[in-house]
Order: sequence, then C-alpha cells, then structure tokens
Amino acid sequence: MTTVSVMWFRRDLRLADNAALASALKRADSVVCVCSCETHASDPPLGAASRAWQSLSLEALDKDPRQRNGGLVAMRGPLPASLVETAVRHSAQSVHCTRVWTPDGLAEEAAAQEALASVG
Repeated sequence: MTTVSVMWFRRDLRLADNAALASALKRADSVVCVCSCETHASDPPLGAASRAWQSLSLEALDKDPRQRNGGLVAMRGPLPASLVETAVRHSAQSVHCTRVWTPDGLAEEAAAQEALASVG
C-alpha cells in the first residue's frame, strides 16, 4: 500500500533544511505539496521583491522531484476546508507544516488540526 503525506507550505517555502518536509518525506512513499494562497489581515503587504521571491519559490516547489506525486497544489478558499479536501482527495495518512508563530498562524494551525482530526 502506498502511503501519502501532505506537506502544507505556509510562509516557509524552503526545500532545504525544512524539518516538516523531511518528516513528510520520511513517513510516506509520496508527498503532496500544498500552499495556501490566502493571506491574513495582519500580514504585511508584499513588495515587488517579496512577490518575485515568492513566485520563484513556488516554481521551485512545483518542480521539486522529491514530491514524487507531481506538482504543487495551490489551495484557494477557506482553510481548513481546502486543506481537508486536499488530504482526503489524496488519501493522505499525515499532514505536515511548519509553525507560524503569530496569533493568526497558531489559530489557523489549530483549526486545521481540528478539521483534519474530524475526518481521521
């Protein structure tokens, strides 16, 4: 049986030295990488350089051969529903992410954890 992990990229789009990605790769035969395109009201607006960096980082994630499941899934819509839908669609056994230590980030993670637990 093939095991699947979801790697939820939030603000940290690094491929190298990313403990959450390393854990996802270790626990599964296949890793589905997802990125939320939503921003929070408390997030500072991105300048041109930050938007360019983000675009290049997302392109690198999309082409990363370690995904072994092809491509980056860009989640749109309300979290945690879109994260749950992605995990269910890919029959994922685990979801990994890096922690965002802001109040909004911690609340988002808690809501995602609760929603994912409700579907097993």
